[in-house]
Amino acid sequence: MTPDAGMPALAEIQVSVVVVDGEDGPRPQATLYFATGVLTRADVEHLAQHWCDALTGLARHVTQPGAGGLTPSELPLVTVTQQDIEGWERRYGRLADVWPLTHEQSSMLRHTMRPDQAYDPYHVQMAFQVTGQVDAARLRAAGQTVLDRHANLRVAVTRCATGEPVQVVIDGVELPWHESDLSGLSEEDRARALQELRLKDQAAHFDPATPPLVRMTLVRLGQDRSELLLTASHLVFDGWSVPLLLQDLLRLYGSAADPSVLPKVRPYKDFLVWLAEQDREASERVWADELDGHGPTLLAQPSEGDPVDVDTVEVPVSTETADALSRRAAQLSVTLNTVVQGAWASVLADMTGRDDVVFGATVSGRPPAVTGVDTMVGSFINTVPVRVRRSPDSTWDELLTELHDRQGRLLEHHQFARTDCHQADTQVVFQSFPMGRAEIREANTAAGIAITGVSTVNGTRYPLVVGVTADPHLSVTLAYQPHLFDRDTVAGLAERLAGTFARLGGR
Repeated sequence: MTPDAGMPALAEIQVSVVVVDGEDGPRPQATLYFATGVLTRADVEHLAQHWCDALTGLARHVTQPGAGGLTPSELPLVTVTQQDIEGWERRYGRLADVWPLTHEQSSMLRHTMRPDQAYDPYHVQMAFQVTGQVDAARLRAAGQTVLDRHANLRVAVTRCATGEPVQVVIDGVELPWHESDLSGLSEEDRARALQELRLKDQAAHFDPATPPLVRMTLVRLGQDRSELLLTASHLVFDGWSVPLLLQDLLRLYGSAADPSVLPKVRPYKDFLVWLAEQDREASERVWADELDGHGPTLLAQPSEGDPVDVDTVEVPVSTETADALSRRAAQLSVTLNTVVQGAWASVLADMTGRDDVVFGATVSGRPPAVTGVDTMVGSFINTVPVRVRRSPDSTWDELLTELHDRQGRLLEHHQFARTDCHQADTQVVFQSFPMGRAEIREANTAAGIAITGVSTVNGTRYPLVVGVTADPHLSVTLAYQPHLFDRDTVAGLAERLAGTFARLGGR
């Protein structure tokens, strides 16, 4: 609207800007109105020219590499300052986002060692056996595209000025890639060299503040046989994510790193947004009520030493017993995980002389309310306390049904549970992932190479962990820290657990 020339001016200069659609797209158009008793036309034309020059320079600047950046208002999940952001930009380059840590990630960070220290309980190495002639350049490109595709694989875990830890998501991170050719060695020398390479890789721990917290090493063992080491920190992804990443890697290898062959990524940030909307205080009250009155349930003897390694003992479970346990679970409408937890609670009760015991249990932490959560790559897991009260009059069926019901009532509060190793020094980890062998076979076909096996090495912050898989049959391992348990003691626990399984299965 053009001001009336006869009306008093509202200001020395009035600027009116509209956007006009033209043949080459929308363009801004500005008109400057001025008080003739204060300014001359030449004055205003001079000012308008300076303004146009500034706008032109700004438009030119934003097209340059490295231009722009984040501001605190663009990072609603964290409380940071512009100084924080600019400091991270100087260190890491262009930032894509900044996220908070989950409760479990914060716990991991307290236990994650610096690269020059001996033991990191969240350092994991997966050795995938690969058959077929592997094109190293093609596999490296596929790995880089996986890194580019999932923002949470490109984070640095650092702290803002307040001391709070955050995940800084960085653009343009290069995948650490190594190659080694052992194919010319004798079988004995090759086996020795491969083990030395694995151990060296295991000893090279990640610095959480130096991205990425993942790397790959391709080892050639023969013309049609290789091993791919995928080494990472559990800060960036959990066990559920591994088959998802593997499928991405194989399909990208088959497509020469063309990401269009994969579905659109469900971003990990969606989960963090959901998490920020939950009532943390209400969940903490629920857990306080659940654990009210319990005392520590500890098996390990106090020790001044630090963990340096993890050893394992297999729990003997026959196929017949495994099948009987699955049937027992089905009859009671509980999960096999509940049966394993009930059996371990019974062992703890016998060993400690207590009928009220607590241990930690790893949960997937993937809320169904988040769309596509089962296809997301990231760190969702949490360790929740499991409390089991055993009465002399209760039956196995009653104990397992009550345990199942209690865990169901706590499900929506899993992300805010707190488990302290000083209150419970054992943990049950039941691994069950939705993507199985069929999906990997399909990805193998698309790639033209095949993943035929995997061995995994990782640590634990718990003195003793009951590790369980059920694919295709129940398999149970006790992983322990040797400075806290001797092997004979753990072997005795394995026998007790095996006997409990047999009794549960009616054998």
